[in-house]
Amino acid sequence: MLSFRRSKPAAVLATVVLGASVSLTAAAPAEAVSGIVVTIDWSDLTGSESAKTANAFCPSGKVILGGGADIVGGGNEVRLTAMVPQGGWHSYYASAMEDGDYDADWTLYSWAICGNPVPGWELVSAYDAGEPGDDIVHTLVICPEGKRVMGTGGAAVGGYQFKLAYISPGPAPEPWDVWVGVTPDENVSGPFGAYAYAICTNPMGQQRVSVDSISSSVNKGVSVECPAGTKVHGTGALIGGLSGASERQVHLDRIGLLGPGALGGVDVAAHEDQTGYRPDWYVRVYAICAP
Repeated sequence: MLSFRRSKPAAVLATVVLGASVSLTAAAPAEAVSGIVVTIDWSDLTGSESAKTANAFCPSGKVILGGGADIVGGGNEVRLTAMVPQGGWHSYYASAMEDGDYDADWTLYSWAICGNPVPGWELVSAYDAGEPGDDIVHTLVICPEGKRVMGTGGAAVGGYQFKLAYISPGPAPEPWDVWVGVTPDENVSGPFGAYAYAICTNPMGQQRVSVDSISSSVNKGVSVECPAGTKVHGTGALIGGLSGASERQVHLDRIGLLGPGALGGVDVAAHEDQTGYRPDWYVRVYAICAP
């Protein structure tokens, strides 16, 4: 697992370089993405502020392939509200907000998985609006015909009362769509919606792998490793075992990277809200892996 618990130098992003350096303008070979790097950003605010953002930018000449986010601190009262790939800037933006009043310090981290330009690269999105009183809004975005999902993203719309419930690429083994779910906080009613994002490319050996955690009534996490010879290009997570109003009481805290060179796999964490939730639930981790 990457460790991000450190101070942020002014106007500097940490960068992990994987593999040999090649021309930033040359298209990657069809069988693999070349020149992969991971860039990391963290929120300028690190106190007990109610909301924070982080935006990890790709180096010049690279394209965004996927990314993730992590809340450090926050206990059961801070949750992810957006993880968004940005095609114009080729960056990965994340936001998180407190659920009520949280007095302790916390920090939000975002990282971008970047590579040399790849055939058929395209960022597509979709939006669906919910109705006041809905427990969840589901949004589906589909890659253009013949393309496959390389990376994912999702965002809650409506204000601090709404949060990400899942970002789920599918189907296995070669994903071509992304489902996103957004839920309100407990006892919240009002207009809200969900954005789903998919970074699509020509087929380049993408495969989706996933693992479920145990089912229990406590905070939990789970990880999945990419098959041998592949590395992480995209991430995802899903909170399961909930229905109706219970979906409002658990939230995503981390969708991160782990393993050698940071791209060996994906790990996720999910927390119950500050009032807790007695029945069992589980969390699923997704990795989109490619050569």
